[in-house]
Amino acid sequence: MLAFLLLATWFQEIAAAPSPVGSPAHVLLREESVVAERSGRQTTTTRSVIRVLTAEGSAFARAGITYDATCAHVASFRAWLLSPSGELHEFAPTEFMDRVVNQGELYSSLRQRTISVEAEPGSVFAYEATVTAQTAFTQFEFEFQPDGLPVARSRFSLSSPAGWTVTSHLFDIHPLVEGQTWTAYDLPELPRSSSRLAITLGSTFSTWPDVANWLATQAESAARLTPAIVARSASLVQNQSDAIRALAAFVQRLRYVAVNENSSQGGGFLPRDADSVLALGYGDCKDKANLLRTLLRAQGVDSWLVAINATDRLRVRPEWPSPRLFNHAILAVATPDGLRYFDPSDPYTPFGQLPSALQNVQALLFAPGATLARTPVGDTAVVVRSVHLTVTAEGKIAGRVLETSHGHAAAAYRARVADNPEFGQRLQVRDEFPRDGLHLYYEFTAALPAAGPELLFLKPFLLAEFAGPVAFHETVEIALPLEFLVDELPDNAYFRGGKLVVERRDAGENPLLVLRRAPHEQSLHRRNSPSLRQ
Repeated sequence: MLAFLLLATWFQEIAAAPSPVGSPAHVLLREESVVAERSGRQTTTTRSVIRVLTAEGSAFARAGITYDATCAHVASFRAWLLSPSGELHEFAPTEFMDRVVNQGELYSSLRQRTISVEAEPGSVFAYEATVTAQTAFTQFEFEFQPDGLPVARSRFSLSSPAGWTVTSHLFDIHPLVEGQTWTAYDLPELPRSSSRLAITLGSTFSTWPDVANWLATQAESAARLTPAIVARSASLVQNQSDAIRALAAFVQRLRYVAVNENSSQGGGFLPRDADSVLALGYGDCKDKANLLRTLLRAQGVDSWLVAINATDRLRVRPEWPSPRLFNHAILAVATPDGLRYFDPSDPYTPFGQLPSALQNVQALLFAPGATLARTPVGDTAVVVRSVHLTVTAEGKIAGRVLETSHGHAAAAYRARVADNPEFGQRLQVRDEFPRDGLHLYYEFTAALPAAGPELLFLKPFLLAEFAGPVAFHETVEIALPLEFLVDELPDNAYFRGGKLVVERRDAGENPLLVLRRAPHEQSLHRRNSPSLRQ
């Protein structure tokens, strides 16, 4: 009965809200309230009520809270399901799961408690959770519409100590603001919603230089020069014409192993001591960037860790200075040609280049006084392919392909060869890594696909998906027997030296070449007249 009464209080204002047609589920209530204390203790209560509208909408009958096990406590977490017939069921504690957020991490103090249930259309799923935590961060974010579902009411409220300043920023939404409560009503379904509220309590991170100063302070002690670091740096650059590239390639080869400790106290931004990472032979993104920084320091080369968001290009906004926006660390190296950005955690992109996902995005150096700046845009990747084909009178094809790629196109091929051994076994690969450039050679045989009296031929292909723009040039040279004629020669095709040549400069272009067999008499005449060409 108590559970029903508690649930009923949530429904008093919203249970009668109509649900839109065509949506899989309808969020009747999304609510989060935070009580912040001077001691750094925070109590966060989250409530949600979701009406399932279709069978697919059952996937949204779920709840999850993330917490740092070193400094947070889940005070309560309850969930209910109200069936279409009005029967109320409260889920037992044993029906919840509790596990680390990322199963692939070697160690992480970040955990997630979740529940996911089967709910038929017309059911209402509700939950309430309260978490207390001691944290160094007095910043908060609230997403009004995280799943893009229609929302009847979405609300965030804050209770802060008297006298503390509250600075708020709203992105892509204009809610009703009453004191320290922000409420949005009747949000329509959106494929991808970026509406959120960002709050800074106090003046810890008033500017981006504040964030940069804090990050630099956090990381500096981990970049100490030790005898082991100095010796290893010297051995790695010995007899090398490019010391920076040699050190970068060494750190790239170290295993990436995620370690996430004490996140609520800033541990996610604190790399482990470079000496320890060198001895262990593995580390996460900040560990690898910091190790490279320290090895470079031993050679008198300046470099700085760089905070970046590797998964959401629009996540970092200049209006709200906060370290919470970043999820990845790379390195900026001072070279005679200027500052060069490099990601030691990417095993496929050589020094001097950045993966496409990290180009032209907001980033922040771990350097005193630094401010937000965009990473550079790299040179356009290049793919040059030469194809030699021989078609037999029986309609068989023998082909030889030589392909050279540069930039992120070469990185994409490296990744595919590494991830798909069977694919790599079919190729001859010559890789110039850690310098730019990768060469592929392969041979194949096939048969022309028959389509009645005609044969369709030459639908170009790519061996890998490219994340960014590519300057593409393909030349296909085809030796055709006299038994075949070419109908409707494309604009990008011509005859040269008795062979048909087709050129393509757009990787997305898929022209078709139509061949047909010549009548027997015409084929015989052509065979007796070698000078005759199509």
